[in-house]
Amino acid sequence: MTRIRSGRGRNHEGRPAFAVFSRLGAHLRDLVTGCVVAKSPMNGQETAYAQTLESRRVGPDGDILWWGFETIKLRLGHGAWYTPDFQVLRLGGQIEIHEFKGYQEEAARVRIKAAAGLYPWLRFHQITKLPRRSGGGYEVEVIRAHHTLLDRGT
Repeated sequence: MTRIRSGRGRNHEGRPAFAVFSRLGAHLRDLVTGCVVAKSPMNGQETAYAQTLESRRVGPDGDILWWGFETIKLRLGHGAWYTPDFQVLRLGGQIEIHEFKGYQEEAARVRIKAAAGLYPWLRFHQITKLPRRSGGGYEVEVIRAHHTLLDRGT
């Protein structure tokens, strides 16, 4: 038999119980409208890329159903986490991870490759802004891991 506790009106995080429902409503609104759910502020280049994603979502040839900014956190191992910049849901239902970098540090490259190996059902993309003198736009590199969890023999 399940007992329902009453009285305090707080959830497990110590917030008022109604806050859980308001946050859930906000996430559902974001899913329907394609709004950004940001945990940290975007820099200028990320904001420009977010506008590009939004135009691909609402445009006449839109190929994106939803996109979000830093909405998920992927566990890579004990105490190691990776928070991708953008998550994109394509029309066909495929989920893509878009990592936007102005410059690439080796540690970031290792994390995205590790994530690609641990989460093979996600497609990982490295997005780099091209300089205006080169015509502008974005360079997209698909990141693949050398080995995935699916490579294990049974």
